[in-house]
Amino acid sequence: MSGLDPTRGREHRRNPYTAMAVATTSVVDGDADTADVTVVTDAMRRAYRTLDDYLEAGPGASSGVVMALLGDYGLGKTHLAVRLVRRARAALGGQTKAIYLDANAEDFLSLYLRFMREVGKEALVAQVRDYYADVVAAALQETGLSGDALQALTAGQVTPQRVIRELGMLESALLRRVQETLVGVTGDHDYSTVLTLLLRNGFDDAVWQWLTGGEPDEILLDRGITRRIDDELVALEALRVIALLFSGLRNRFVLVIDELDKIFSARHRPSETLMARFQDLLAVSARTGAFLVLCGLPDVWEVLTPAVRERIPVRVELAGLTDAEISEFLLESHRSVLHQDGIEPFTAVAVRTIGRLTRGYARDVIRLCRKAFRLADNASVAAGDEVLVDEAVLQAAAADEFGAPNLDDVVHQIWRLAEGQGWNPHRDHVLGAAPAARADFWITFPEFDGGCALLVTPSLVSAAEVTGLLDRIAALRAAAPGAEVVVVVVGVPTDVAVVRVRDALDRDPLVVRPDSVAADVLAALESARTRLPRRDDTDDVSGLRRQIDTWLARIANGQRELADTLTRRVDDIAATVHPAAVQDATLPPTLSDLFDEATAALSDLAEIRVAPESFAHDVITAADPLVVDLRQQSVVAATGSAVLLRQVIEAFRVVLAQWYRANTPYVDTTARAVLDRMCDTYDNIADSLPSRGSLVELVRSGLLAGSVRQRAERALADFSFRVREAVLDSVANR
Repeated sequence: MSGLDPTRGREHRRNPYTAMAVATTSVVDGDADTADVTVVTDAMRRAYRTLDDYLEAGPGASSGVVMALLGDYGLGKTHLAVRLVRRARAALGGQTKAIYLDANAEDFLSLYLRFMREVGKEALVAQVRDYYADVVAAALQETGLSGDALQALTAGQVTPQRVIRELGMLESALLRRVQETLVGVTGDHDYSTVLTLLLRNGFDDAVWQWLTGGEPDEILLDRGITRRIDDELVALEALRVIALLFSGLRNRFVLVIDELDKIFSARHRPSETLMARFQDLLAVSARTGAFLVLCGLPDVWEVLTPAVRERIPVRVELAGLTDAEISEFLLESHRSVLHQDGIEPFTAVAVRTIGRLTRGYARDVIRLCRKAFRLADNASVAAGDEVLVDEAVLQAAAADEFGAPNLDDVVHQIWRLAEGQGWNPHRDHVLGAAPAARADFWITFPEFDGGCALLVTPSLVSAAEVTGLLDRIAALRAAAPGAEVVVVVVGVPTDVAVVRVRDALDRDPLVVRPDSVAADVLAALESARTRLPRRDDTDDVSGLRRQIDTWLARIANGQRELADTLTRRVDDIAATVHPAAVQDATLPPTLSDLFDEATAALSDLAEIRVAPESFAHDVITAADPLVVDLRQQSVVAATGSAVLLRQVIEAFRVVLAQWYRANTPYVDTTARAVLDRMCDTYDNIADSLPSRGSLVELVRSGLLAGSVRQRAERALADFSFRVREAVLDSVANR
């Protein structure tokens, strides 16, 4: 028990919370006594226990371990990863026994090259020399020449080369045995040949250059090594080989790959071949006794194939800090920096509020605590007395660190979210006669009875605000007993307010942050939906009507998203095209005519025929035919595609003109490959757009003349093929 004695005119205190609330890999080689404060969570205990069991099994154990560490940004994946490496290095003795890799370059080639830099040439040579020593020791035992030489060799007191020289052993035969051993370890003849060369004087630089992506030296070419390590597949194979090299000879070897989601993600989905090669790496690691740790966002697990997931038997999911763990973090930080045995100026109420505002995400906890401590310390110096961290201080700190959520923006995001999910949102919906029985949003779900009343409140600080909210909850419960009620707070509620809402709803209110409104509300609504009873659609007509309503809502949302996407793509492409560049005079007339015809035809496609009579139509008595036509997704898609494709062709023209200028007077293999790639890019974009059937719909609806469609089809048919042939013909004849 310490407490803080109020003192007049006290000075500022050192802030015990780090200014960089992100994990740093520098602590891998640091001293455990100087590391930042770490609170050991259940996930960390499990990861430590798995590593300790592996290390304690000893060098004789053959089976390895593959473990995944999964968690959102800021939960402490890197913090845990670097501590696993440091823990392993302390037990195994040596930096190359445990290696940390950050996969932030989005491909395995960069990851492999970083791995080789971490290993280093000297360590690689030393590892191969250990294999050599093993072979020489076996030869000594076979010949009966063991004695002192064998003892000195196994103790590392002499090199295998010296033993061979002093005993007159046949070096070439022993090197062949080393190469055979390495073939058995790596499963690859080329790599075993290259690695064996490290034992020959003067060859190490050539070997290292090739292993780090360089062209094969003449020394390697003479031995049939012609390929380079210059793409992802080859790099992943090389990574597997070197990892096998270090985990061989009954060694324990730990490799941690952080931020794997940069390589494997929905946006960066790997090929089947690359995934299969990665699966081999996992299988070999487990079989040869290595300890492989893969860290990433939870989404990375979904991207991995089932076969790959089966190769990862240990899955550790990180969670947010609990209130008790936050208190422990505060206490240990104060003990370490302030030499204070207490959490003041924080209180138990402040700890609970911190947990709600940060979801327990370690990075955000540190940021918020640092800011709140500084605000309270400044206030204490100004007042000459101790000021505690309360809800007001935390609200100011949260607004400064995370941004203050805007009520109107939150409401807008909720509306877009509900529509996008195909739900049926109603704004300011009244469920009963009482004025308080009003929901800011009333959301119903297909296949479920009842609905969810969403209450959005700017804050819950004053007693009047809390009482008003509780009155609304009671009125909604009375008007719709089967409904779910979700409270969304755009601000910082007091601890008392949270307790009172929890008593009324049996769950805490949702405190939103600007960067995660949609995700948080979606999770809350999906949870509420699971608590509603499923609808018994015994009435086939009613069930069909509800299903159609759901489909229509999704189609409408899909049309809006398509329009937004097309607009963004057109803007992006248009931004890269200089207006004057499209009229580049570099291209010969034959090529210019091809592009002129295509852009003119697409311009005609974008000119939809809208008759003036449409504005005189009586929309009350009958549906407007134009509106009916425009509600067809194919009509909107074809028109937008014409605009987008015109911009693509203009950009194609610009890059082709640049290529044409650069390749005079002949086209070599490299230039031809660039030309083919440009044409393939155009084909890929054009193939992803609505096909000829959409143009037919435009003609049928009367929005486009048939002659315009025919002209467009003539101009665009086999466009890239005709461009390629015209280019090559023009270059050949100039």
